[in-house]
Amino acid sequence: MFRLYLIGDEGDDQEHVVNRVFEVVEDCSEDDAATLFKSAYQTGEAFMGKYPREIAEMYAEQLTRSDPIIYADVRDDKE
Repeated sequence: MFRLYLIGDEGDDQEHVVNRVFEVVEDCSEDDAATLFKSAYQTGEAFMGKYPREIAEMYAEQLTRSDPIIYADVRDDKE
């Protein structure tokens, strides 16, 4: 399993990030996306969940292809 993180960026527009995370990540509600945004903004990153590698990478890729870009990171759960 791999961990997916939302990376906070001071330039991020909250509405854009919340909407994209809600659209891209299947098990994320709009309220969850708003909470993730706030956490990433305050601490630099927010843990979004554990997924099989292909799913985590797909979510991260879809987020980073957003315009403007939304930064996400995938990390091996064993680290």
